[in-house]
Amino acid sequence: MRVEQSQQADVVKSQSGLAGAAQAAPKTAFAGVLAASTSAGANQGGAEQAERALPKGPKGETTRAVKDHPAYIEVMSGPRNGMLINTTNNERRGEAFVLVRRDDRDLHIYGTGKDRRVIISWHKDQPAHDADATPPKTGGATAPTAGA
Repeated sequence: MRVEQSQQADVVKSQSGLAGAAQAAPKTAFAGVLAASTSAGANQGGAEQAERALPKGPKGETTRAVKDHPAYIEVMSGPRNGMLINTTNNERRGEAFVLVRRDDRDLHIYGTGKDRRVIISWHKDQPAHDADATPPKTGGATAPTAGA
């Protein structure tokens, strides 16, 4: 590619203009910018945590932490005595539920009647698909495999 003398002059002028713009930018230390962004992020996070605070329960209700389970707290007295309160960061945060334990899963039952929701929480040592896959009790022979 052949470059004419006039084109070279235009390129040099444009490059010198860019260098001038870069020199005009204020010089700030990375540490200063990082500190400013961290403190701004902390202020936003604090506001978000205030929004996600657990709602206050009925008057006279006392709670305690459940040993070895940080996802909920137990209600010790008050109108919801014996129930648990969800403390996870999901849409059920702050809602009271009844816990029903099964061999392979726990059932978290929220609400009553038509508003009742049941959430299944599988135990870590029990895969969900194995609990539902029970062999049929027909008494017959099993079907041959494809490789046999």
